[in-house]
Amino acid sequence: FVSARARPPRLLATVLQSVATDAGLTTGPLATGQVVTAFDPEVRVVVIAPVSTGKSTLINAMVGADLLPTRNSAMTCLPTRVVLRSPADCRTPTLTLAHSLRNDLARMADIVGADADGLEPVPYDLPAASQGYEQIRATLGAVNDLTRRYLLATGDALPESIQVPEITTPYPGAPGAPGMLNVVLIDTPGSDEPDVSTLIQ
Repeated sequence: FVSARARPPRLLATVLQSVATDAGLTTGPLATGQVVTAFDPEVRVVVIAPVSTGKSTLINAMVGADLLPTRNSAMTCLPTRVVLRSPADCRTPTLTLAHSLRNDLARMADIVGADADGLEPVPYDLPAASQGYEQIRATLGAVNDLTRRYLLATGDALPESIQVPEITTPYPGAPGAPGMLNVVLIDTPGSDEPDVSTLIQ
C-alpha cells in the first residue's frame, strides 16, 4: 500500500500498476501512456471499505485535490464515479447529476422535508452540473445528506437502478494529449451500511 502522502500521479500510477499486474495485463512497469492500451475501454478502481475509513480521502489523494466531500461521520451514501480525463479533454472538474437522479432526489426531498431533525436544509432543486472543487463538494454533500435522510426517515432501500453522480476531472500530472485515459475511480458507501451496500454491486 502506498501512503496517501505520496505525490498524486505516483499514487494513482501505483494503484493502476497493481490492477494491471493482478489482471495479467502486464508483467512490467506500466507507463502513463500505456494505460489506455492495457485497459480498453475502461478500468474501474472501486474503493470499498467500512463506514468512515477514508475512502473519499484516498480518492482525493489519488486525484491530488479535495474533490469529494469528507467528514468524520459517514459521508458517501451514493456511489460516485470519478472519471479521469486528459487535461486536453477536461480543464475544469465537473459534477453531473442525471435527470432521473435529480427527479429521485426531488421526490426524496418531498418525503423527508427540507429541514428534518434540525439538520441543515437540503436544496430541492440541485443543479444538473456543478463546476470547481467547492461547488462539487457542496452539491455532492447535499446529495448524500438528502439520500441518507430519506433512508433513515423511510426505512426503504434505494432502487438498484438509481443513477449515480459522476465527476469528470483532469488526470493528475498527465500530459495534454487528448483521448489518453480510460480510468474511473468509484467512491462507495460503507460496506457495512445495510441500506446502501447493495448499490456497491
